[in-house]
Amino acid sequence: FPVTITAEGWEFDGYTLTLAPPTAPITEEELLQLEREQMSCSRLQARTALRRMGLFSEVDRFVRNSGNMELIDAWEHASEFLRLSSTIKTLGIAFGLTETQLDDLFRLAVTIKF
Repeated sequence: FPVTITAEGWEFDGYTLTLAPPTAPITEEELLQLEREQMSCSRLQARTALRRMGLFSEVDRFVRNSGNMELIDAWEHASEFLRLSSTIKTLGIAFGLTETQLDDLFRLAVTIKF
């Protein structure tokens, strides 16, 4: 069966080398989704960013009083937080944070170096 290989604007189907068709430009929404898929920060970065935003105490209290052992374990032991994880979604909803505010929290967190 023929396999098409595409590289640097060219396609090769095993027999013929042709110019690949142009691809549609990526939209801002798609670009933002790609960024979110790659957003991650360490537990220490997340906690420090929350402190800087004045949210740490409230989030800490909420998690500890939630009774949700998976959430508590993640909060206390996760080495990394992913922007699109269910944990972050849960916390965002609980605190009324918008998607943009969550993005900004991660953008701040990754700038924190120790």
